[in-house]
Amino acid sequence: MVVDTLLMVMVVNANQLCSADSILIYHVGSSIRNPIKFSNLHKFSYCYFTKNPYINKNGKAVQISKCKVLDTWAEFQRYMAIRYLLPLKDKLFYF
Repeated sequence: MVVDTLLMVMVVNANQLCSADSILIYHVGSSIRNPIKFSNLHKFSYCYFTKNPYINKNGKAVQISKCKVLDTWAEFQRYMAIRYLLPLKDKLFYF
């Protein structure tokens, strides 16, 4: 997870020029004692990209939205059942 976050930071800053007086330092760490949760990482990323939007080739800011973060396997199964399986069963019932 730490490597993924560092790769994301490199991509975000790849096209930005840094001067000597505007150095950006990112520190991401995780440990067994005090691990960073994926949901927190999601919140941090969302806040960053809403304050500093990506500009596309047309010069417009790319709109982002919050995605669903599921913390447990049970939440994932419930989400998939409600979101995808029930509508499919409903459609198959009428054939």
